[in-house]
Amino acid sequence: PDCATPVITNITKTYAQATMTWTGSATDYEVNIKAATASVWPADVAVSAYTYTFSGLQPATEYQYRIRTVCDSTMQSEWLVGTFVTDSLPCFAPTALAATAAFGSAEMSWTAGTSETQWNIHVWNTTYNHTYTVTTNPATVTGLTPGVTYNAAIQAVCGGGLVMSDYSDTISFTTVICAPVTNVTVSNVGGNTATITWTAGANNTGSYQVEYGYEGFGSGDGTMVSATTNSITLTGLESE
Repeated sequence: PDCATPVITNITKTYAQATMTWTGSATDYEVNIKAATASVWPADVAVSAYTYTFSGLQPATEYQYRIRTVCDSTMQSEWLVGTFVTDSLPCFAPTALAATAAFGSAEMSWTAGTSETQWNIHVWNTTYNHTYTVTTNPATVTGLTPGVTYNAAIQAVCGGGLVMSDYSDTISFTTVICAPVTNVTVSNVGGNTATITWTAGANNTGSYQVEYGYEGFGSGDGTMVSATTNSITLTGLESE
C-alpha cells in the first residue's frame, strides 16, 4: 500500500518555539528537530495528529526538522526534511546613557530597555576604540587618558549573547585632567593656626587651592588660599 510522505502546510515560529502543521495519508507520524549545526538527531517523537510544537528553542537559530508517515509497524514513508530560523529575541536599546567622568575613567549609567543583565559599552575617539562588556548598571570604564574627550554608546545583550539591540544615542564626555587629592588631615591646631596636609593626586602640578571657613560652610562660601606644596598652615583663625 501507498505510504506517502506528509506535506508541510505551515510553520509558525517565535524566538523560543515553532509549531508545524501538515497533511498526510495516515494518522500516525514521527517528527524530529535539531540545530542545523548538530550532526546527530535526537530520538524521534511519535505524533497522532497533524500538528506538533517544538519548544525550548534558541532565538535567531537555524533548525533542521524531519517528519515521516508511519503507516504500520513495518512501513514508514521517506523523511521530509527542511529548515527554519527562529525569530530574534526582543532586545531593546538602552536609553538615557550618562557619564560621570573621573581621572582616566568614567562611571556610565543608563535606563535598561527591559530586563537585560548584560550590555556592551562602546567608547571611542580618533585614537581609541574599545567595547566594554558589563553586567552592572552603573558600570565604570577604565584605561582612559586624562583630559581627553570620548564618545560613548551602549547596546543590550539578550538571549545569552545570541542577540544584540541597536546602540543607544551617542554621548560625549571628557575625563578629568587632575586626580583629586587624598588623605587630607589637619594637625598642629593652635589658638589661631592649623596645618592642613594632603597626598597629591596623579597629574597634580604642585599648585593647589585650599578653601576653609566656619564649620558647615558651603563650597564657594569660604576663604580661598593658594599652596605650592602639599601642606599649608592657616593663620589668623579665631579661637573658640
